[in-house]
Amino acid sequence: MAIFVSEFFFVSDDGSGTASFGAMVRDLWAGLKDEPDSPWRRYTANRERLLSLLVRSGVEAERFAEESREADSRPAGAQAASAAPVQPDAVFVRSELNELLLEVLGLARHQVPAHVRFSQDGPLSLFTANPVEGVAAAPSLALVEALPVGSWQDLLARDARTLPVVVPLPGMADKTTESVSTLLSALAVGDNPPEFLLVLAGRFALLGASANWAESRYLAIDLQTVVERHDTKQYGELARALACVSAPALLPGPTGEVWFTGVLAASVLNAVGVSADLRNGVRESIELIANEVVHRRAQQGLPPLKTDKEAALLARQSLRYLYRILFLLFAEASPDLGILPAGVKVYEEGYSLSRLRDFALRPPRDGDRQGTYLYESLRLLFTLVDEGHIPEDERAAAGTEGLADGAAAGAGDSLRFEPLRADLFRPGSISLIDGQAGMGEPGGPEVGLGNGVLQKVLELLLLQRERKGKGRGYVSYATLGINQLGAVYESLMSYTGSFAKRNMVEVARGGDPENGSWLVAETPGGAGSVADEYEDFVVSRETDHGRESKRYGEGEFVFRLSGRDRQRSASYYSPEVLTRFTVSQALAELLDPVVAEPPAGERVFADADTAAATAPGGLFHGTNVWGEAVVRRRTSAEEVLKLTVCEPALGSGAFAIEAVRQLAVEYLRRRQAELGLRVDPENYATELQRVKAHIALHNVYGVDLNSTAVELAEVSLWLDTMTKGLSAPGSACACATVIPWWVRAARCFPAARWGPTIRRRRRRRARRRSGCRSPSGRRRASRCRSASRYRRAIFSSSCCRARAGVPPPGRRT
Repeated sequence: MAIFVSEFFFVSDDGSGTASFGAMVRDLWAGLKDEPDSPWRRYTANRERLLSLLVRSGVEAERFAEESREADSRPAGAQAASAAPVQPDAVFVRSELNELLLEVLGLARHQVPAHVRFSQDGPLSLFTANPVEGVAAAPSLALVEALPVGSWQDLLARDARTLPVVVPLPGMADKTTESVSTLLSALAVGDNPPEFLLVLAGRFALLGASANWAESRYLAIDLQTVVERHDTKQYGELARALACVSAPALLPGPTGEVWFTGVLAASVLNAVGVSADLRNGVRESIELIANEVVHRRAQQGLPPLKTDKEAALLARQSLRYLYRILFLLFAEASPDLGILPAGVKVYEEGYSLSRLRDFALRPPRDGDRQGTYLYESLRLLFTLVDEGHIPEDERAAAGTEGLADGAAAGAGDSLRFEPLRADLFRPGSISLIDGQAGMGEPGGPEVGLGNGVLQKVLELLLLQRERKGKGRGYVSYATLGINQLGAVYESLMSYTGSFAKRNMVEVARGGDPENGSWLVAETPGGAGSVADEYEDFVVSRETDHGRESKRYGEGEFVFRLSGRDRQRSASYYSPEVLTRFTVSQALAELLDPVVAEPPAGERVFADADTAAATAPGGLFHGTNVWGEAVVRRRTSAEEVLKLTVCEPALGSGAFAIEAVRQLAVEYLRRRQAELGLRVDPENYATELQRVKAHIALHNVYGVDLNSTAVELAEVSLWLDTMTKGLSAPGSACACATVIPWWVRAARCFPAARWGPTIRRRRRRRARRRSGCRSPSGRRRASRCRSASRYRRAIFSSSCCRARAGVPPPGRRT
């Protein structure tokens, strides 16, 4: 089960405020629990009968399953002959269990409040808030009454009969279904999708949200177990279950608000808080990994790293190593991406990151701390992901050599990895750790990482921070999503790495380094020590021996935020609500441009949908941003694929990702309207991902002076567009990459070469404004013009190489 609410948030019991699901449940029932007509009172009065009917539904579920098995065992011809044709208008008879459940939950027809409209079509019921000022709202809840099932997995089987009668698919009157899964998919991707989806299927209830249904995220509840346990604590199991499936939680109130919508919003805020924990964990992990490299180099007699350039390189490679782990954690939490062979027993027991979770909870013994078991395990997995592996039997059948034969030795014949070939996993991208040269960076002997450091890193990446009075749960990467991972990286762009010149102590205002900190030279202990003199400013950290002041020895790696680095770099993460609104407003004028003077005699339709269905590219009546009546042209689906979008400050790719998402949705919507056809609801998510991949590859561009930002934005874009059946984008040329040639040119010629040119250009403009024409100024202007021509040549040559299929310099084919 993949829950569409943050798992740690859902099971939290903190009753001290409204920051947890338990507290929200307590507040919901505080004013309703004692009312004579509340779900609590109705449940208490009918508990014995309800339990009896739930037990009986299990017997019915077994009978239905047996009938299905007998039908499947017959020959195909016998099945067709014995199958009685069931018409879509067959009479729907509600079961006795569902009648009682709806009565208890407050969802029966006679219980619907006056401010909610109710409609029913067989086993499907819709609950919608009354229109406000003539504007109709989407349904708040779609309720589906299904056949009893033995497990919630059986309920979502695509081809199984799980509905009591055959029903027409919404928006597809010529198609019918008897599958709950198909019906819910059609509701979720329809033109007016309900906010929540609720299914009653015997002892099981399933709750989902249309916005997350394509991601296979939902909540399944075993009602029989809940009733049997009868946990009546303030925010216990029964209170939580009723809060997920009853009318007070799912139906709109008098003002249109829905309680469970607030739960989703609080869950998002909780995920943001988790991403803040993750950001701090990544920052601490960079220091841990970098200092481990420094110490192991000293132990192995290798030359020490001293310069600022080496410190910056070490920081970048440590971040890459961490993002490899984050990437795989996200991929394992999203098996639908098809990146990893999740679910294969050999992978789960021998290669997956989930098997390493136990190491995050228990530090290794002293004798094992310097060992490299964890490092070797991760390195093997990284190699398999990058180079791929085809099982031996498939290689023999195809008569070809396998991928990554050496890396996959002993991997097991059932394992299959598609080659990723992403820069993040390229050999040499972490050369200071693995010793392999590549990507224009120095190589050398393999240094590796000890078990003690990697155990601490896994703890920081997998577990939430300890807080007084709260439990410590696992970080849910499926709930965090791409945007939160981008926020983690973007918050670190203003941090810099350096080596301590002497013994140093970190100090910050109030001891909190969040808004910048400083390093001061440590003095010998005693009354004059830094810890005594600046006690309120010294930053402390948790160690194996308790909390200690944050000290760095001479030559140790320091990764910290300078007081104004964040403001100067403008490295602030854009939240999803901002990117969604900004991109929608920017695309609105491109997707349906205003026509100043409509051609004489051309028909203007009443609305956009009519224009799209009647004549692609037709005109329709609309409004501009000021609400004034204008004529717009409905851009065709083909024209959507010709739009070009550029993000001039790419960062982690938040705006580029949102542009890809919105353009893909618009393309599918317009293409379906033009053809008068609908994509199969079960295949909609896959088709949407394919369109997103095409648009990301051909239509969306991005530039950033930070080459690492481009590298990680590429990973984020690819993760957001990946689905089963799609190969990873290659990195040899622009025609095989997610991020097009423009970004590739910026990566090959990063800020180190652009910075002086930009600064000279600014000085030149300043001289022009001030009228300065000195000889030195003319010489600088000449150099600036030469640099400008050089930069144009860079872009021109990169473009030509990309179009010809030739990789940019220094890139692997």
